[in-house]
Amino acid sequence: MLTGDINPTSGTAYISGHKVPKDMNKARLLIGYCPQKNTLFDKLTAREHLNLFATIKGIPSKHRKAIVDDKIKKMQLTEYDKANRCAGTFSGGNKRKL
Repeated sequence: MLTGDINPTSGTAYISGHKVPKDMNKARLLIGYCPQKNTLFDKLTAREHLNLFATIKGIPSKHRKAIVDDKIKKMQLTEYDKANRCAGTFSGGNKRKL
């Protein structure tokens, strides 16, 4: 319910003062979501995934490249140009990081 995937049946929840699900767009900008199962697309590169996730999170397009580049650096995906390789070729650890 806190991710907005399903509507609450009762009660009230807030994420940093934003009421769920009424202010879900604002709340989503403040939370992360890491499911147990791998949610990557084998044919997309790491860079394409990060652009997709940034779009879903509502990051304005003018900021995406800088944010994606920063995340690639922090995840150490610059080595051997891993950022531009298909995620299906990644080790389990790199898939999890991504």
